[in-house]
Amino acid sequence: MDVVSETPQFNLTAFRDENVLTTLVDHSPPMIVRTGPYGNYSAFSGGPGNIEGSSDMCVFSPRVTVRKGSFLERCVLFPKVTIGENVQIRNAFVDTDNDIPKGMRIGYDDAEDRANGLYVDSSGIVVVPKFHFKPL
Repeated sequence: MDVVSETPQFNLTAFRDENVLTTLVDHSPPMIVRTGPYGNYSAFSGGPGNIEGSSDMCVFSPRVTVRKGSFLERCVLFPKVTIGENVQIRNAFVDTDNDIPKGMRIGYDDAEDRANGLYVDSSGIVVVPKFHFKPL
């Protein structure tokens, strides 16, 4: 499902009366797709934190902070994630409650990612599990 283009195409034909969609009421601001200095076709859900770095084709959950000098490419960031200064991440899922240290590179060297205890699948997608880089 396309979720980061300016006009996402959703296929909801599979949801009929027997497949009810429900959601939790959230009073955060709506998700936006931004193009510009901080996000090139990146989706920012309601209430993102402080985004000082730049991104390309990423999805940001609420309460995400990206410090200056950092670059994210094709990433999904779950809630309560902080990206330190000058961090580079690509092709990654960063799960909740992670504080990525300053200068870290994720998604550029599979062997280095595995040595850091991260999961790397055969296509090069990296998963940073919950609490892997514990918040201070």
